Amino acid sequence: MKKLVVGIVAVIALLIGLWVVVERLMSAAPRRVEGTTVTRPAPPRVEQPAGDAPPASDAASARSVEPAPEVEAEGGVIAGRVYDADTKAPLLGVTVEAEAYVKGQRVERSVETDGQGDYRLTHLAEGLYRVSAFGPTHYGKSREKVRVGSKHVDFMLKGMGEIEGRVVHASNGAPVRDFEILVSTGRTRELTTDLRGEAKSVHDKKGGFRLTHVHVGHESTIIVIASGFATSFTSVTVNSTQKPLRDVVIRLEPEAVVRGVVIDDSGKAVSGAAVGLGRLPYSEYNIERERGASTDAEGTFRMDGLAPEPVTLWVHHPDYVPASVDVDPRELGADILEIELSSGSIIEGTVWRGERPARGASVGATDAAGERVALRVRTESDGSYRLMNVRPGLVTVRAFVSPDVRGYAGYHYVEKVIEIERNEVAQVDVVFLDGDAELDVSVAVEAQPPRQATAITTFLTESGELQGCKADYDVPTGYCRLHQLPSGTLTLRVQAVSHNDVTRCRILSVGTEPGRVTRVDVDLSGTAAISGRASGFRDGTVVVVGVFPGAVPVPDFSIEGLSGLEFANVGASIADETGAFHIEGLDAGTYTVIAMEWQLPSTDEAPPSPHRHVQAVVEVADGAEIEVTLTLE
Repeated sequence: MKKLVVGIVAVIALLIGLWVVVERLMSAAPRRVEGTTVTRPAPPRVEQPAGDAPPASDAASARSVEPAPEVEAEGGVIAGRVYDADTKAPLLGVTVEAEAYVKGQRVERSVETDGQGDYRLTHLAEGLYRVSAFGPTHYGKSREKVRVGSKHVDFMLKGMGEIEGRVVHASNGAPVRDFEILVSTGRTRELTTDLRGEAKSVHDKKGGFRLTHVHVGHESTIIVIASGFATSFTSVTVNSTQKPLRDVVIRLEPEAVVRGVVIDDSGKAVSGAAVGLGRLPYSEYNIERERGASTDAEGTFRMDGLAPEPVTLWVHHPDYVPASVDVDPRELGADILEIELSSGSIIEGTVWRGERPARGASVGATDAAGERVALRVRTESDGSYRLMNVRPGLVTVRAFVSPDVRGYAGYHYVEKVIEIERNEVAQVDVVFLDGDAELDVSVAVEAQPPRQATAITTFLTESGELQGCKADYDVPTGYCRLHQLPSGTLTLRVQAVSHNDVTRCRILSVGTEPGRVTRVDVDLSGTAAISGRASGFRDGTVVVVGVFPGAVPVPDFSIEGLSGLEFANVGASIADETGAFHIEGLDAGTYTVIAMEWQLPSTDEAPPSPHRHVQAVVEVADGAEIEVTLTLE
């Protein structure tokens, strides 16, 4: 039964993962420190190629990078020049930092470039440094393992763009004179307290605005907040640092308002509850970031600035099970929305790493649809944890720890599935099967490193627990490195995004040995493809097409139908309006193609729900593309 339940939850999690497409953008903006050496936490990592050559047009500055000479511990120097990547002009006032570990602590030294774009970091102790360059109008870049004595560590920084436009009434085009505005990298429909703090107030008779420091070549979201209007989220892309994006018109709709009251199952008002939009945040910190309103002493709240469309509200109070409710403000009108909270169950236990307690491990819980049923917590010094007010039912407890490897960005995880009753106190201990085996996974797509990649190892323990380890592609080394693995046979799933934005995946079995590093070369250069059309699905749904290795029987989405199912997708696509889909980068072989009907969620943050499906088993050869018709009767 445990293996059955684990299979159910693992499959549903994989299906939900087909819907989510995440693009993470990173930029370096560390704190500037003038002419001194300080200790501080490591800034977000900024990946970049090995180095930038100076512009060919500047003959006087054309310098070759030579091997670094050995220098004395005092007076060590790292020097170079910083240019604009588009104009090739030297940049004045760019901050350049050198960072390294000295006697176990991270230290840094910083300077600013002069009028010629030159910088010179002096009095560096001998060693290897991470050198970063960043400015107020340019993207940051970093170079790893720079040796003291290097004199030509140059950077080509990409500039940021600008947006100009107007904010007007959607109904009549009249200017909105007073508003708050900000731009956020990437696409979002969520206004967190952090973002709200970045908004600047604008008062302009014509409703005009100008936004600077906008990321170039990537989608951004302009967020506008104005009294009496729905908060506006407008996606734009600035394609040039030299040419601002002009004449952007933001049209504001009248706001919708939800008034509500939160009570417990006895009818008593619940004060101090947090109310927000979308999916329940995963931690107390994020509850505060995404809180849109709070209940007063009478349990009432008001959510304004909403778009006139269906939304999902979450409600959280530490003494009750979190609640989620769908509401259409247009239908609610002036009525009061009543939300009832109830007491829940408790899951507690201890997390172990082998025979020692795991301090600081992250523990959370979700239901079979991937919805959070408890906020994530950290384990105490003795490895203990306690999840309060867990929603009863089938629950997956997930624990995460990071290996004891400096600079390692991956993590280990354990999943345990339990059935919990209301007001029950369930004991769930988690044991990570740490080992000293390692995997170095080299990933290539058509003999080239991918734009990004992820490697995940998984295995089932004898007690039916799903354990695994995840690591992202490391640009400087060219590997996905997985540390502290148990020895034996593991399932390795490697997924990569090629430079033409095609996602490719492979699944293979790998043997590990105690105390040894196993090198795995994964070639994702498959030349086969599957295309086709899905039909017979209902309006208001999305059709997700997944490709799975082998002939996989999936009779339905019931518990019985999912019994014994063990597979993972090696390709996925969302069918367009006509039902057409295309999946490429496959190896030759037998595949099961499954078109799944997903009910659209009421908000962007909530996951969709799987319903009906249809499938076909196909054979595909190298270099071939086959057509598949999937019709749901």
